Amino acid sequence: LPFGFYPITKTRKAGLIIPQDFDFRSAEGFGLENFGWYQPINQYMDARVMFRAYTGGTVGITGDLNYNRKYYYQGNFNLSYNNRVIENSYAEREKNKSFGIRWTHSQDSKAHPTRKFSGSVNIETNRNQNRNRNDFQSVYQNQLRSNMNYSQTFPGKPYSLTVGLAHDQNVQTRQMNVTLPTATFQMQQIFPFKRKNPVGKERWYEKLALSYNSKLQNTLTTTDTALFTRATLESARMGIQHSARTNVALKVLKYVNISPSLDYEENWYPYSTRKELLPENRLVYRNITDPETGQVVGTEIDTAKSQFGIDTTYRVWGFNAFRTYNAGISANTTLFFTKQFKKGWFRGIRHKMTPSISTGFGPDFTKSRYNYFREVQTDTRPKFNDTLTYSIFENNIYGRPSSSPRQMAINWSLGNLLEMKYKGRRDSVARKVRIFDNLGFSGSYRITADSLKWSTVSTGGLFRFFKGITNIQWGVTFDPYIADERGRQINRFMIREKGRLVRTTNFNMSLNNNFTINQLRDIFKGKQVEAASANNQKSDQLINWFDTWGVTHRIEVARRLIPTGVGEARDTFIISNHSLGVTGNLQLNAKWTLRLGNISYDFPSKRLVYPDIGISRDLHCWELNLSWQPDRGTYLFNINVKPGTLGFLKLPYRKNNFDGF
Repeated sequence: LPFGFYPITKTRKAGLIIPQDFDFRSAEGFGLENFGWYQPINQYMDARVMFRAYTGGTVGITGDLNYNRKYYYQGNFNLSYNNRVIENSYAEREKNKSFGIRWTHSQDSKAHPTRKFSGSVNIETNRNQNRNRNDFQSVYQNQLRSNMNYSQTFPGKPYSLTVGLAHDQNVQTRQMNVTLPTATFQMQQIFPFKRKNPVGKERWYEKLALSYNSKLQNTLTTTDTALFTRATLESARMGIQHSARTNVALKVLKYVNISPSLDYEENWYPYSTRKELLPENRLVYRNITDPETGQVVGTEIDTAKSQFGIDTTYRVWGFNAFRTYNAGISANTTLFFTKQFKKGWFRGIRHKMTPSISTGFGPDFTKSRYNYFREVQTDTRPKFNDTLTYSIFENNIYGRPSSSPRQMAINWSLGNLLEMKYKGRRDSVARKVRIFDNLGFSGSYRITADSLKWSTVSTGGLFRFFKGITNIQWGVTFDPYIADERGRQINRFMIREKGRLVRTTNFNMSLNNNFTINQLRDIFKGKQVEAASANNQKSDQLINWFDTWGVTHRIEVARRLIPTGVGEARDTFIISNHSLGVTGNLQLNAKWTLRLGNISYDFPSKRLVYPDIGISRDLHCWELNLSWQPDRGTYLFNINVKPGTLGFLKLPYRKNNFDGF
């Protein structure tokens, strides 16, 4: 292969970027990828513009801007546009235009002591990455997210300010949620009655705490192609929320913590919602046929398909606000049970319990004096007309007042943590291990309810095994009441009707394994598990070739109850998710390497999920690469200058969508 010798200079030079090679696709023709122009701008910034074009009409352009100012900031801004033109099986030309924006910015920690600006933006239209790139992440990444924030703290003050934008997008459904802007002003908890020069014991009122939080948010929900339309902008949900909280922490009987609290919330909106029933009927007629002759003898109104009155919902622009407030009290404590042994492998057990109980009460906001709710007619026919009560703050960004009458409930919870100590024959000191972490129970008792006062009891937890590489998450819901044939609760207790305290209504469990072969070997050898390394370690032993291979395994099991009678149901367990995946590189010898970019198996569907297999050959200053993705019918074969060998050539790694075979 020919070599080129180039002079190395210390000056910044602009120039052409020569494409790697020619490309051919049966659906798009001959083409060139990654040719363009490189332009240094100053000592902190450079840019390049890359083009792609095919004889079938496919064109694309990408602008890439890099900037880096030491001790201040660094980032990258990428803007791409693609118009992919292919010929389908009917010899018709299909055009798919797509657009993408990527921006990452990070500020150095030494740049400023109180101000920080960083984040990332990743927005695209019409599946830009999926159509034009072929790596596993681009093909199977269904969610795109952006988060860019500016934060400011005030030295010596308990205040902080955060301003930013957020975005999430589903590539498959093309649903997009954009929050711009979003701002939060927060006052940390302060003690306004605390003495500056305390003398003697602390007074109870000095423990009185006050906190304040203010949020502004504007959210757009649309598809990626209708982001900047007028209808999208007019349907934006926006508002400002103020919330304040005051509470005091008191200790009773030395070990019980009592905390009364008062919460106040005020929401500002630039509009309110109105509903009306327009006195217009949209009638649908159906034919009347003679049952003997089958002939049409007349028509009649189809009441099931006709509309008697047109429902309309609209916005009334103008300042509107609603305020809510409530008071509450909570109590909690911590209980410990510890037992230790001096002999044997089992050296001790420790059980920590954190019981908690709370209640709250507030006014009924459905009363007319608050003017938060209104009524609307639902039918122009008097005998079918039912009045509908709605809130003028429906579907607002910070919600609406509660429409339920004033209720009072006692909420309770119980957290558990169980640990044990053991000492093996080779251990000099006893080791501590958690048997279960955060095993919790929670429920409530509704004092003001006329029936079904006891709520369901929820429990769940997280179990960790094998030094954290395996964990089991589970959750169960119990109901103290029996159910009817449709599975609905009846105000009759299970203990009285069936002799059992509760019945199980929901169960789910997931088993997750995530490890490398090296971590698994260390567990069997009794070594400390370390983080996986990305570097391949050469070894003469066959088993060591697979040390850096990563294995992920997940199985989710859920219980579904099919009602079979009063208070009875048939258990049905289903496996909602079960997959096994492997990634890693295998160094076959000093020159050949096998790469598994991704290969996983989905057990419910009984198929491989996007295998991405590659092999490479070290040619000293050059390298040979072959990759294959059978699901998409794509492959890549190239011979490149090895990265890092002749680095001044700066050849990019190709990730475009290559022709299938």
